[in-house]
Amino acid sequence: MKLLIIEDDLVTSNYLCNGLLENYHNVDLAADGIEGLEFCFTSEYDVIIVVRMLPNIDGISIIKTLRENKIFTPISIISNLGYVNDKIESLTAGANEFLSKPFEFGGFLSIFNR
Repeated sequence: MKLLIIEDDLVTSNYLCNGLLENYHNVDLAADGIEGLEFCFTSEYDVIIVVRMLPNIDGISIIKTLRENKIFTPISIISNLGYVNDKIESLTAGANEFLSKPFEFGGFLSIFNR
């Protein structure tokens, strides 16, 4: 499975990348919203994992831009914001999954096994 992670926090991105690589996934990593969109428009992914709050372009705007451009790759959003309204906004924008931080890697990995 080929995944894109759009995450600006180095600790979290390394944690996710290492865990996914250990589980035999191919992973690209973008450190901000602009770089993330560039990856999305130049490569195909099985899943996109995007953090809600990013430099330059936030996760919700990334999701809306992809959906407006007819890119329907499954998107999982990760956020420190765990309020119901934040989840609703993320899912309404076009995210397929919402995961609140902090999370265990096993719970994160389970979203790919559904």
